[in-house]
Amino acid sequence: MRYEPVAKRLLGLLSKISDSTIFREIRDNDRFLEILQEERAQGYQISKKEIINDFIGDRWNQLTSYLLENAKEYDGKLFIYRSITSKDPLSFGQALEDSVLTNGYKRLGIFWTWDFRTARSIWGDYSAGKQDVIITGLVDFEAINIKETVLANFNPTFGSKEQEITLKDGAPVVVTELSKRTIDGIYSIKRFKPPLGLTA
Repeated sequence: MRYEPVAKRLLGLLSKISDSTIFREIRDNDRFLEILQEERAQGYQISKKEIINDFIGDRWNQLTSYLLENAKEYDGKLFIYRSITSKDPLSFGQALEDSVLTNGYKRLGIFWTWDFRTARSIWGDYSAGKQDVIITGLVDFEAINIKETVLANFNPTFGSKEQEITLKDGAPVVVTELSKRTIDGIYSIKRFKPPLGLTA
């Protein structure tokens, strides 16, 4: 596995989305502006433009650091992770093998992360004993929706917490492993051999 090249490759793709595009996305969202002003103004007279530009610069630096530390690839593909909730992780794994997803899922979904630690079911259903099940996958870099990935990572509300990779709808995902999260840690449930070819 090569850590630095994959980070550089991802940053090269993400930097195709201009700072002006990110600026407009934040400027036109009152909630984003409110959050940034609360965090950064701290009683000083700072213009909205300065606040947004400072945030963009800081976030690029943070993103670069995170990618260098956590992004991994194998055989030219990026490792990605997605968490869902399931009452029976082993049955879910079997459903993946049978290419029939449970719980109403028709596809794996487009919202993933490159950092295993941030794979959590933000909107998951934890009723009736359901728990986090983490899917590990590999995707081609061409499968990434670059603009939506950048905008998600520059979201002042959750961008730095989720390290999101947004895939193109229907993009192929090679699923290699299934894990579950418990209060004691994260444990592998099943490694798929051969890996499973599914879609986002």
